[in-house]
Amino acid sequence: MERTVFSKEGNLPRKREKFEVNSTLLFLIHKYALLGKTQKEIAPLIGMNIGTFRNYMENYPEMEEAYLSGGDDADGTTVGNLYMLANGYTKEVEIVHSFNGKATITKYNKWFEPSVVAQKFILSNRQKVTWSESKTTEGFNNTQININNNYLQSLSMEELQASAFKGLKKQNKDNAEEAEVVDE
Repeated sequence: MERTVFSKEGNLPRKREKFEVNSTLLFLIHKYALLGKTQKEIAPLIGMNIGTFRNYMENYPEMEEAYLSGGDDADGTTVGNLYMLANGYTKEVEIVHSFNGKATITKYNKWFEPSVVAQKFILSNRQKVTWSESKTTEGFNNTQININNNYLQSLSMEELQASAFKGLKKQNKDNAEEAEVVDE
């Protein structure tokens, strides 16, 4: 695919540029996608404008595959690592120590304890109803209310509305008293 680039002096065309879709270009696109770069960010890094990059993505399925697989690989690796972190894992580690004046390397398997933070993150995303810390409910006038307190989550809708109504009455009373003080 070729493109025409116009010079700054006017509408005189410069030479046409053709980008070769080869293994190096595909490798770069894949690696940039692994890093989380968007198409707009990748295009200038490989010497294209975004329009040309998108045209190439449409016309060369291998380019689109390189981009999509880079993002999928990154996400898959991250999810796998998070899962291992949540459940605990064993990893071979090396220790260098000195014995009779000689450095020796000892390899052994080390157990890494499960991370409660990782477990909480996974469960709160996969089983939102059961594990989420916040709960969204409909309040007065269909206003969304986020409830982050475990005590409040245990209340029924009627109890929440009664509590909210009581709070509104108190706020209105306080506002009225404040208005009287200002008028005096």
